[in-house]
Amino acid sequence: MADHLHFGSGKGSGSGEQVRVLGAGAVREALARCAEDFCASGGGVSLQVDTSGGILARMAGGEVYDLVAAASEALDDLAHKGLLEGPLLVLGAARLAMGVRKGAVAPDISSIAAYKDALLGARCFVRGDPKGGGTGGRLIEDGLARIGVLDLTMEKTLLRVGGHNVMAAVADGSADFGLTQSTEIGPAPGVEIGGFLPEGVQVETIYVIAARTGASAGSRALLAHLASAAGRKRFEDAGFFAAG
Repeated sequence: MADHLHFGSGKGSGSGEQVRVLGAGAVREALARCAEDFCASGGGVSLQVDTSGGILARMAGGEVYDLVAAASEALDDLAHKGLLEGPLLVLGAARLAMGVRKGAVAPDISSIAAYKDALLGARCFVRGDPKGGGTGGRLIEDGLARIGVLDLTMEKTLLRVGGHNVMAAVADGSADFGLTQSTEIGPAPGVEIGGFLPEGVQVETIYVIAARTGASAGSRALLAHLASAAGRKRFEDAGFFAAG
């Protein structure tokens, strides 16, 4: 699901160089909007997007980035290996949700019983492929197994790598609804949040960002922007909740 975005000129922000950011799909939209804001005064940001699993693999393979943003457990692992420095900046929390086409009537998923009925009654639904390394895909599949419907729904399940691809299948009518993290539904075109998964299968994932060891002044400036009120607002607008 790798996605590479570029913002600004690569000059300015006091560093004269482009800030290289590696981020998980759940933070893609908010990071992109923050990068646009940051570069408005002349900076430059290169944003590489991958799953949290893909991020760990890239870093293990020796790829170098100034900032890394992913689920907290992934960054805890990188910090433990000495690849990151300083405190982790908490960006916010994502929750598991159902995405439907805009204007569509969403099925009731307010309880485990209702959620099971919605899954079993669907023509087809889409979710993230856990083999792709995405946090949401893994958590949703774990929940389906826990309530005993994973095998029962496999024939009507589409698997996609990346929340934006999950939502694309909903927007084009390939699936009745999609299951992914809330922050990958709100910003997606043609879809909207139909409801949040009920207690028992709901998991809140905290996303954080940190600088690599020896990061540049430009990366520290971008971190400061992300921690500012304007940066926090971008994450709120993208559907993040306050962590904790």
